[in-house]
Amino acid sequence: MKNTIKKYIWLFELIGAALILALSIIVVTNSSIISLIIGLIFLFLGFFRIKPLIKTTDDKLLKWLYAIEILIEMIIGGCLVLVSFVEEGN
Repeated sequence: MKNTIKKYIWLFELIGAALILALSIIVVTNSSIISLIIGLIFLFLGFFRIKPLIKTTDDKLLKWLYAIEILIEMIIGGCLVLVSFVEEGN
């Protein structure tokens, strides 16, 4: 498995470079979309961090702190998404 990933690492780098290039073109043409993209990334990563952090953490205090941190991150992501829709509405 490791050899397969090492063998095709150039493909992953090419796909990453293409995504960055496409995002930069989108941002140049429509700058209000950047807050939508960042907000969606915050929400996406927040959802995927909930289960692993709570499962692997043994201390109750840390579980609460992690949950609060994830909640704040997701609220900020939601606010960014809302701001992008309000800006498009104007």
